[in-house]
Amino acid sequence: MDKCAIFIDGAYMAKVTSHKDRNGRKIRISFEKLIDRLSEGTELVGAYYYVSMPYRGERPSPYENDRYRLMETFLYNLRQVPKMTVKMGQMIRDENGKETQKGVDMMLGIDIAKMCWKQEIRKAIIVASDGDFVPAIRCAREENVLTHLYHYGDRGICRTNKLLINECGRETVISDDLLDECRLEIPAAAESSDATKS
Repeated sequence: MDKCAIFIDGAYMAKVTSHKDRNGRKIRISFEKLIDRLSEGTELVGAYYYVSMPYRGERPSPYENDRYRLMETFLYNLRQVPKMTVKMGQMIRDENGKETQKGVDMMLGIDIAKMCWKQEIRKAIIVASDGDFVPAIRCAREENVLTHLYHYGDRGICRTNKLLINECGRETVISDDLLDECRLEIPAAAESSDATKS
């Protein structure tokens, strides 16, 4: 059985799950189910989630504090998933208030290349949309590692780089059915309470 690793661009995954499903419900993912589903038929070496904490200034606003705490809780729960490793970049804010992640794409690309060079995997599963990952995909191909891209297509706020799609050995568009398979089971009372807030 071939060994594989899963590489997830956290900012992109957040965009995917910001959509609502076919029934108008929020998409909430069980990452344990997701990595089991994506790694079917292979031996999973590890899953890696790349993300930055939200920006929080020296004198943070209540909004900044709230979203920072929400991310802390999310990442705490994510780290409990077997074989999941969270890798952190940095969020910066420019003088115009625009926030940008730094180091995340480079870290993800380097990790793909490094695992391929060391022959630790025969398959790299990537959940992403950014053309910045193309050099890492090419490196994987040179090492005869199959690359399988999962992406959301061009729906809502999501757009997938065409060169990235073309460079990967396989691609799968993340469908509503796949998201349903990986849905996080939430107690009805909690869902009802959530609905009153939205």
